[in-house]
Amino acid sequence: MKLDSVLLGDGKNIKPSTMKFDQLLNKVTPEIEADFQRAGLPTSAGLAIKDKEARALLTIETTKPRAKDPYVQVGVWKKDLVLAVFDKSNTKFDAYEVLVKGYEDVKAKLLQKQTEVVNLQPGNKTIDKASKSQAKKFGTQVETEDTVDLGGLTGDLVLCAHGTPKVLPGKVIGVKLGGKTVDDLVEMLTGSKEASKRIAKDYSGTITLSGCFTASGGPEADRQDDVFAKKLLDALVKQGYKKVTVVGMPGPSWTAQSKGMKDAHGTKLNVGDKGVFHSGQSEEGLESQKLLAKQLRKEIDLLTDALIKNSSKAKDPTTFLTSPQAKPVLEKLKELEKKLEGVRKEIDRIAKQQKDVGDDDGIDIAHMKGTFGFKALQEALKLR
Repeated sequence: MKLDSVLLGDGKNIKPSTMKFDQLLNKVTPEIEADFQRAGLPTSAGLAIKDKEARALLTIETTKPRAKDPYVQVGVWKKDLVLAVFDKSNTKFDAYEVLVKGYEDVKAKLLQKQTEVVNLQPGNKTIDKASKSQAKKFGTQVETEDTVDLGGLTGDLVLCAHGTPKVLPGKVIGVKLGGKTVDDLVEMLTGSKEASKRIAKDYSGTITLSGCFTASGGPEADRQDDVFAKKLLDALVKQGYKKVTVVGMPGPSWTAQSKGMKDAHGTKLNVGDKGVFHSGQSEEGLESQKLLAKQLRKEIDLLTDALIKNSSKAKDPTTFLTSPQAKPVLEKLKELEKKLEGVRKEIDRIAKQQKDVGDDDGIDIAHMKGTFGFKALQEALKLR
């Protein structure tokens, strides 16, 4: 047995007894990453490695070695990624276990599923930079709405643009991406008569709406306030695209332009990764709480005015407030006052946080997103 290519241990100097399996894995991981990049793939993240049998092999060759002068190599043999043990003193000896079955086939398949990054607002400096960084992350080129080949798309799709928020009492929802409504995006993705300009009906990739507030919204009981990403998913499913997944950003978002940038919690981001501020704690979130406070204050004032008016009409105004007629109104007023107090505390908390961090959007979190659709369902089923 001779490996077709060696990723680790080419110098034949790694002995089983000198390295634990986890240490070996830590050393081979960057080599796998480099191998992916040589193949034209942006990352090996998510590659599933079988370790049980390989761990056992390494243990055997450490505790009860069969080779007199053993050494370890990790590499490709017959398209599989394997961990192999050889013997310098006996060229006929070899033992191996598969780490990744069909490793070369996995790379080939991934090459056919390249992510497309589309700049929906070319000429906008912020979006130009963000789309360029995300294209770098995925090892691809930035496309525009006119140049992207949606018909040949088998991988994921990233749509880069500014998101438009709508501030409502107590919540912020996304309503547009790059000036496009959900209907506009559906038309862009599916409406063309040219096959090369529309996604296929069996498309099962992920469409990421890389713009602010695209996953801000709810509750679902009020469908007009649904999350923008979910609205897009629902519209696509209605058109027959039942395997698609849509991802959005649950607040103001930013894109890492250089490696090592961090969120407020110290999490490092790579080029093209996303950081997101919680929409409820952003400038828009603060405004939504102020609107809610005004709404509650208005309800309280209206009930109070009605109570005073009814009291003046009562036979005995001095005892009206203790009457059965006034009781439910007073209870409602108490409930609203309690809500208003809570909202005011939230306003103070958000304002203080923004002042403490020196940012109108509050505290950001790396990699936060909202996922809707086929892959979200798959992940949910895994947790059952």
